[in-house]
Amino acid sequence: GPAPDLWSAFTSLKNKPTLILRGAISDLLTPEIIGKMRAVNPAMLVSDVASVGHAPTLTEPDAVAAMGAFLDEID
Repeated sequence: GPAPDLWSAFTSLKNKPTLILRGAISDLLTPEIIGKMRAVNPAMLVSDVASVGHAPTLTEPDAVAAMGAFLDEID
């Protein structure tokens, strides 16, 4: 079937606390795409996970630290 409209889904997060964890060497979630995402949700936080492609496993120390800081901030 057709691909889902991910921009509409992302736009629904406009006023919600949002953390983007991106692999630092992702070729899909590029700095340009992050810029477009920031235009929709300027308050979102972005954390790059070093030496990782598109999808961090969320067990990397960088990812764990970013998630902890984000949860502390929104608590």
